[in-house]
Formats: sequence, structure tokens, C-alpha cells
Amino acid sequence: MTDPLSAREEWRRGWKLVIAASSGMAVAPVIIYTMGLFVMPLEREFGWSRTTIIAGMTVNAVVVVILAGPVGALIDRFGPRRVAIPGVTLFCLSLGALAFLEGSLLHWWIAWGCIALSAVLTKATVWSAAIVSEFNSARGLALALALSGSAITGIVAPPIAQYLITEYSWRWAYAGMAFLWFCVPMTLILLFFRSAGDVRRTQATAQRERSEMPGQDLVEAIRSAAFIKLAIACFLVILVVGSGVVNFVPMLAERGLDRSAAVPLASLVGLTTFVGRLVTGSLLDRFDPRIVGSLAFLMPGVACGLLIIHPHEMPFVIAALTAVLIGASSGAELEVASYMSSRAFGLRNFGTLFGIIVGIIGLATGLGPLLASIGFDNFGSYDPGLWVSAAIAGAAALLLLTLPKLGPS
Repeated sequence: MTDPLSAREEWRRGWKLVIAASSGMAVAPVIIYTMGLFVMPLEREFGWSRTTIIAGMTVNAVVVVILAGPVGALIDRFGPRRVAIPGVTLFCLSLGALAFLEGSLLHWWIAWGCIALSAVLTKATVWSAAIVSEFNSARGLALALALSGSAITGIVAPPIAQYLITEYSWRWAYAGMAFLWFCVPMTLILLFFRSAGDVRRTQATAQRERSEMPGQDLVEAIRSAAFIKLAIACFLVILVVGSGVVNFVPMLAERGLDRSAAVPLASLVGLTTFVGRLVTGSLLDRFDPRIVGSLAFLMPGVACGLLIIHPHEMPFVIAALTAVLIGASSGAELEVASYMSSRAFGLRNFGTLFGIIVGIIGLATGLGPLLASIGFDNFGSYDPGLWVSAAIAGAAALLLLTLPKLGPS
């Protein structure tokens, strides 16, 4: 056995991996952070309801919940690099294909099916598996920076998409984003994205090393109360966060903010997602992750409360605070889930176990915005859904506090 590396030594060896993982993590969220900007253009051009448009994300959610676990098993067996490269390539091709829509709902569902099948190969499981294999002492912060790629997308994607939609068309916006989100990440992934197993991998040694890793048996872990509670808490909080991110611009428009003011606040969500991940990662390495996670999971409930008490003419400052709360919580949920999974269940079956949680998160990501849109179409307002969302966020925070104390993996 070798002595564990210090945090500084881990960073000296693995900083390029973190950058590559962060760029890969930035790919799939582009469709989520910009969806709200495409709702009204698609609604105008094709006459579809908002529920129909948002329902495309539900296709993604169904595929993710079915395939995230098996993809995690593939990562455990073959390594994250062999999953990431085809995943990013296929996702960007599928995203670009949305530019060729002609109003057929069948084509809309097929396009989202392709997006979903490729997106599941680019989820947080892929990038987290590489990070936890190389980082232990600095795992929380390393995960924070790797997973912050989605936050970077949240910052830059809305203004880019809005510019392309305004100056050209929504079709050029989809094509342009597909091109941009392929070129930079793929370059970094090809150069630097390798897990500890990828570096020395042969099929024989991979199986032997996996059997020697610390961690629980797969069936034992899945049946444990800790896994069930963590999965349910993540599902609940993502219902709230996903709905808030996707419907943020329409929610603010309902409260009297025009589009020119709402779009910069959507970018603020992305900025605070990035900051929230860094802060959460540092706190996870230093304090009880149950408390850190519980506070993070409570924040979207507070954001819902602010929206509820300002149903009309919402002040810009309060809208900005709401964006900060939604962004900070969005920046924490995946990181809390991946960190707790690696500490609670070890690394032996990390890809499969965290993959299952990512699948559950994916289901919630699709359901949350859909349920909010159904509520809007039926009640003419987002307010009923906000009351329910506030209660759900509180329940998720309480569940995390009931988890057992976590030790090193």
C-alpha cells in the first residue's frame, strides 16, 4: 500500500483531468439552460403548447432513468474515456439536428430521443468516475470544479442563444450551439480526459483492480436505507431546481419583468451555479456533508417563497436574489450526490450506483419543468406549483439530515 497523496500532490497530478472533465460536463446542460429561450419562438412558429415543447425533455428523462445505471456499469467496466468520446460526439450531432425541424411532432419526439440516448453518455457519472479515481484528499473541490462545467454553460449559453435567435433564427441558434459545444470540449477530452484506470487499463487488470477497490457490494448498497434516502432526496430537489432553471425566464415574465431584464438574470443563475459548486466543494471537504447538503437542498424552497410573495411587479433585486438561490442550489445537488455516493458506498461500484442516482435525477429534470408547464397551462399561473415546490425542497433537506455519518472511501 502506498501513502495517500496530499491535496496539493493530487492537484499537481490531476489538474488537467479536472479541466477536461469540466469541459465535458458543460456539454449536455446546454439544452436545459437554453430551453426557456426557445419555448416562445417554437410556440409562435409551430403553434405548439408550452407543455408539448417542454415534454421533449421528458423523453430525455425517461431514457436517462432507464439507461443511466447500465451506462454506469459500462464506465466501471471499460473506463469513462471510452464512454465520453462517443457520447459528446453523438449529443452535439443530435442537438444540431433540431435546426431542421419542420413542425412535425413526430420529428420533435425522434430528435429528443436521439438527444436523450446520447446525453446519457455525457452525464455526471462519466466525469465524476474519473475524478474520484484520482482525488481523495481534495475530492470535494475537484468534483466541484469538474461538475462546474454545467455552470459555465449556464453563464454563457443563454446570452449566446439569445443573440443567435435575435440576430439570425432559432434554427441557427441550435446549429451554432452544437458546433461550439463540440469543438472545445472534444479537444480537451481527447488530450487530457483519462481516469486512473484508463491510464493503465487492460481488460484483465481492470477486472482485478475493480475487485480490490474499497466499497460495498452492489446489491447490498442498493438495498441500504442510505442509498434509498439519498436517491429520494436528489429526486425531490431536482424536481424543484429543474423546474426553476427551465421556466425561470417565463416565471419572471409573469411577474412583470421584460425579456431584456430576465435573460441576464438567467445568466446569473449560471454564474451562481459555478460559485455554488466551488463553495459546496470546499465545505464538503471540511464539514459534515449531511449539513452542507441539507442547506443546499433547502435553497430552492426559499427561492420559491420569494416568487410566491411577489406575484406581480417583482422588484429586480428580489428577482436577482431568486436567481442566486436557484443557481446556488443547482450548483450543489450533483456534487452532493456524487460526493456522498463515493464516501458512503466506496469506489468499487461507484459508476453503477451513482449512475442510478443520475438516472433518478434525470427523471426529475424532465418531470419538474413538465409539471410546472402543465400547471401553467391549466391554472394560467406558476403559483400553485411554487407552493408545492417549496414543500418538496424542505422534505429533501430533511432526508439528507437523516443519513448516517460518512467516512472516507
